[in-house]
Amino acid sequence: MKKFTILLGIILLTSPAVLYSQKEMNIWYFGNYAGLDFNSGDPIPLLNSSMKTYDNCTTVSDSAGNLLFYSNGVTVWNKYHTPMPNGQGLFGATSSTNGSIAVQQPAKPDIYYIFTNDEFAGPYGLRYSVVDMSLNSGNGDVTSQKNIPILMPDTEKTLAVYHENNTDIWIIAHEWNSNAFHAYLLTENGLSTTPVISTVGSYHTGGTLGTYNSMGQIAATTDGLKIGLAIYDFQQYELFDFNRSTGTLSNPIIIPGYPNAWGVEFSPDGSKLYTTCWKFSPVYQFDISSNNAITIINSVVQIGDATSPDPEYSAGFLQTGPDNKIYIAKYNSEFLASINNPNEPGILCEFYDNSVYLGGRLSLAGLPSFIKSETSLGLKKDFESQNYLKVYPNPACEKIYVQVQTKWNSTINISLVALNGKSQHIHYTGTVKEGESTIELDLESQPSMSFDPGIYILQISLDGKSFMRKISIIGN
Repeated sequence: MKKFTILLGIILLTSPAVLYSQKEMNIWYFGNYAGLDFNSGDPIPLLNSSMKTYDNCTTVSDSAGNLLFYSNGVTVWNKYHTPMPNGQGLFGATSSTNGSIAVQQPAKPDIYYIFTNDEFAGPYGLRYSVVDMSLNSGNGDVTSQKNIPILMPDTEKTLAVYHENNTDIWIIAHEWNSNAFHAYLLTENGLSTTPVISTVGSYHTGGTLGTYNSMGQIAATTDGLKIGLAIYDFQQYELFDFNRSTGTLSNPIIIPGYPNAWGVEFSPDGSKLYTTCWKFSPVYQFDISSNNAITIINSVVQIGDATSPDPEYSAGFLQTGPDNKIYIAKYNSEFLASINNPNEPGILCEFYDNSVYLGGRLSLAGLPSFIKSETSLGLKKDFESQNYLKVYPNPACEKIYVQVQTKWNSTINISLVALNGKSQHIHYTGTVKEGESTIELDLESQPSMSFDPGIYILQISLDGKSFMRKISIIGN
């Protein structure tokens, strides 16, 4: 066994600051007039919503975290919580899995496309309506481009993923009575009417009352390279590779045996898939890093129970927040559940049932839908391509370095814990200055600290964002 002393110093370097992720995901409206504000770092209940909606919806804020509008797929409310003049009568549905999702048109800062879905593979299908924020004295309105048909009939699954150029946006839907995904590219010139079609995976058809297999959430990893979905009465989840350049899906993996398959979401690092079943409370984690079907199926861990006061329905849909935690809707509950460290294996992911109080308002089945790249993919690009956060060397023996770049003076917290989470060996709190900083953890022999060689977790909190890195400690 090797023993260490911790000597921490900060080495300040000069380099250009990098951009932080924007705050378009910081305001949420959902459920039974419920809402949350993440602008302070922690989710704070909002009690001013005009919207009741059962399933996933959309909330749009600007880059400073100020509300612009929100919608349940039927009505569009402005920042004053009143319907936009032409914002009623959209052909979505309040009980469609992805009833609405809004994205900003590339190179058009005032223009947003709202994509709406009918419920139960209904006749209205997938459509879009355009919001122009320059209208109505800057409060926005739906233009004459309203309820424009795209795909009919389709399932309740709609997803937005950035193109490989990180500017254009793929709008992904699934045709009903088919195994065809349709991917439509949104550019500064508008929405392409010719989709990229991938015939792959299960044939979406049937179910209870002939249409229940249209239900089930769809989600993408933060890098956009994996897509997951649930098919309700097929009792299964499916995984696909996604090519952000061509818009094609491939390499399906089926995870069977989960009645009322409902919610899906990925960990921020893309290594874990989390799922729920609508009439049951368990929340499951799958390690998908192997990309091997049998290994993924066998990796399942029940990390907790998202309980509900409702006698029939329980764990709802999932959504990653701007704090990189995953939140879970709980039907008719005054609380959301959360997964606080979703990159971590098993119970180390820290599931909490009654995690976020909604101020007396009620969660239903859904949460807001976002194009995650607006925040979490932006962070990933900053970290990896611009060296925003780097931990080295790995494996480590004598020293560990944590290198960060910040736009302003920031508080940083660092902890080094054993993989089982039971033993904390290092805790450090300090301030890093604007620009690039390197924190040195000098591991020297000292009886007060001891480590067995093995895998440890370096937990880093910076400006309210939490990050994890696995690191190997070896002896001399």
